[in-house]
Amino acid sequence: GSFPTGFERKAALWESLATSGHELGWHMHAWTLNRGCFRFDPAAPWLEDAHRALSACFEIHATRTGWDYADSALMARLDMLGVRVDFSALPGQCAWLAVADDRIPVDWHRCPAAPYHPDRADYQSPGTLRLLEVPMTPFRRSVPDMLRQFAWRAAHGTLSPRGVRARFRMLTEEWPDALPEPSPLWAFYFHPDDLAGRSEEHTSELQSH
Repeated sequence: GSFPTGFERKAALWESLATSGHELGWHMHAWTLNRGCFRFDPAAPWLEDAHRALSACFEIHATRTGWDYADSALMARLDMLGVRVDFSALPGQCAWLAVADDRIPVDWHRCPAAPYHPDRADYQSPGTLRLLEVPMTPFRRSVPDMLRQFAWRAAHGTLSPRGVRARFRMLTEEWPDALPEPSPLWAFYFHPDDLAGRSEEHTSELQSH
């Protein structure tokens, strides 16, 4: 019944992280409660209220959307709320996620791999929003994997081959020998429950480098 519950329950932890110099961000899923059931809602009417409530706990500069979902209207709303950096983009990717009874289209296959300010009318193209989109860093798929990816897209009605070579790995996954292409900025993500088992060893190896 409260938007900032996740912060308030662990306020001491979040505040200690902020004091240590970490940036706290906002991760939201576009769910709306409708007749007792949560459904995917790209035009979530609660977005501004949630931002206002959470902003009383910490200043929100950065976001990452749930399911990596975005559209032009959502990016414009985040920009209007004063968000300066968003980390949702997966350049080259198309996905159709089954969540509850909904099929959620996630489309970033046209967006740049480098950070960009989105266009107000096309979130995948550079434009004039103040918000800076920082895409996740892609690895390169093998040729057989590229073919499988293209076939999977075609089965869902998307025939564009653009971006089929890109695949993404979480920071906590074991990486192949081939690292991402050289770049002044690499961006990755992970879930808290991924920090267990073999992933602990992998993240320790990354820290040593």
